[in-house]
Amino acid sequence: MGTAFYHLLEWNKRFDRAKYGWPGGPLHDPTVTAYLLSPQLFTGRTVRVDIECLSPLTAGASVIDWWSVTGKPANALVLRNIDAEGYFHLIFGRLLRL
Repeated sequence: MGTAFYHLLEWNKRFDRAKYGWPGGPLHDPTVTAYLLSPQLFTGRTVRVDIECLSPLTAGASVIDWWSVTGKPANALVLRNIDAEGYFHLIFGRLLRL
């Protein structure tokens, strides 16, 4: 399992470097699992989130009202920061137990 996770990290790193010029990218599925196991690793806030349905160019895009400019009530917790060291400690610690 650890080998599979390593290859996932490597693939993401190569993909994001080639496409976006980033040194690495998000790992959505393991990050959701990490949140469920250790939500204290994450910070964010509850804000308004809507899904764009009218524009053919942005249909399906999440629109986050981070600064409450719409006046609509908050409806989602949006996480923006993660304790990266704690995250990798959690994930690799769990993988080593398999």
